[in-house]
Amino acid sequence: MSGSGQTLAMAMPVNIEISTKDVGGIIKSETATGSANVRASAAADIDENWTTTAAINADYSWNDRIGVNILGQRITFASKVDPKVREAIGKFQRSIPAQIEALALKDRLSEAWAKGFSAIQLSDNPAAWLRFTPGSVGYSGYEVSDGAIRLSLMANGVTETFLGPKPSDPKPVPLPKLARNLPPAGFQFYLPVLANYNTLEEGAEKALRRGEEQTFDVPNVGKVKVTFNDVTIYQTTNGALAIGVEINADPADEFFDTNGTIWLSAVPKIDNARRVASVDDLRIATKTDNGAFKLLASILSLRVVNDRLKGAMRYDFNQKYAEALAKANSALNRELTESLYLTGQITNAVVDRVVATPEGLFLGLDVTGTAALRYGKPAS
Repeated sequence: MSGSGQTLAMAMPVNIEISTKDVGGIIKSETATGSANVRASAAADIDENWTTTAAINADYSWNDRIGVNILGQRITFASKVDPKVREAIGKFQRSIPAQIEALALKDRLSEAWAKGFSAIQLSDNPAAWLRFTPGSVGYSGYEVSDGAIRLSLMANGVTETFLGPKPSDPKPVPLPKLARNLPPAGFQFYLPVLANYNTLEEGAEKALRRGEEQTFDVPNVGKVKVTFNDVTIYQTTNGALAIGVEINADPADEFFDTNGTIWLSAVPKIDNARRVASVDDLRIATKTDNGAFKLLASILSLRVVNDRLKGAMRYDFNQKYAEALAKANSALNRELTESLYLTGQITNAVVDRVVATPEGLFLGLDVTGTAALRYGKPAS
């Protein structure tokens, strides 16, 4: 058996031996021999009810026409044997559809179809799940290569991403009728990457040189001794960040020092090329006529301080990005049953949104990829 493209080829050598009697009144009995090649080609198809059909052509040719050698001459009997050979080929030809049907294609595909109604875990921090609900399945034929027949089918359905506990599996439905119009290849889903606020807080405190007394020249005030302390970051309205900086200020020409926390707000943005989340602008969140507040706000408004803080509010998510894709790729390559394997690959991922959440900075990866269900363990 061999084949290529959409043609399955079968070849069988046949050696034929018959006993002959009364050959031309000269030879009372003789054993006649010959050899032939029987060939058959099959082109299979599947109808909308998953019934396999096959168009089969079969024929044979003699390598050595059956006969006997008498006095140096070859006497052949092919015309006598041909009807019997063709009768045998006919039986063989009629048996092929039953052999194709014995592959139980619909049963195997029903098993794969049922496995599609499930949720798989993409990541654990945050816990994210991908759920696929198949809706239809199409068939584009098969290919014979490398000693195997590979059917090409494609399921169309809905992909959903869930955060938190595992969602319930969708209720399986029976394998639908086969569609001839295939959906576009590939799938799409969202993959979350979470940046904890403490990472940004530590970066901001380092940039401001937390706990170290520094001197700044503040407009309309003069020299001010400043010590930056805790930086606190949390979610505020409209997906923005609230950034609180605790400051102790001691003006040189004043008899008092001031201590308090000034709150700023910022909207995060994404640079996909560098895979960095940052902020464009830091704005004082509160306005007041209080003199102490104005002094502390003026310190944070100094360009040198503002630039330090803005520079620290950058989150390089290259490592998180790589880890998230590695985990997702691992989730898309697994053993479903002893004979059924899921093989998949993410082909592209772009952060299309960044939102401040209670747990941290949420980066939403828009992911596209391919996946396949295969019988037999994939080659490593």
